[in-house]
Amino acid sequence: MRLPVTAALLTLAATAAPAATFKLTLLVPADDPRLERSRLDRAALGHPTGPAADALKLALTDAKLELDAAGAALQLEVLEVADAAAAKAAAAKAEAAGAAALVTDLPAAWTLAAADA
Repeated sequence: MRLPVTAALLTLAATAAPAATFKLTLLVPADDPRLERSRLDRAALGHPTGPAADALKLALTDAKLELDAAGAALQLEVLEVADAAAAKAAAAKAEAAGAAALVTDLPAAWTLAAADA
């Protein structure tokens, strides 16, 4: 009978602790040609289309239960960049702001520039 009481107390202590918030930064191209309406209208059924930010927000919503159980939270910031130099500057800014992770939906050269920051 002692084990369930201990488990209940541990659960209570875990839920009472404040959640650790981690910053997550998503870099996306400004004026992304992949998101032009004419191109989206011609997309094949079953193939993902739309902004990566929407997909990432949905994934974070789906993971909320597990994040809450772990005592963690993710705060998403979406930054639009115009070129590789802007991607590098945005990545450096995100790191300085304390971002725990950097996610990109950029061309390979831009992503490499961001990784150099």
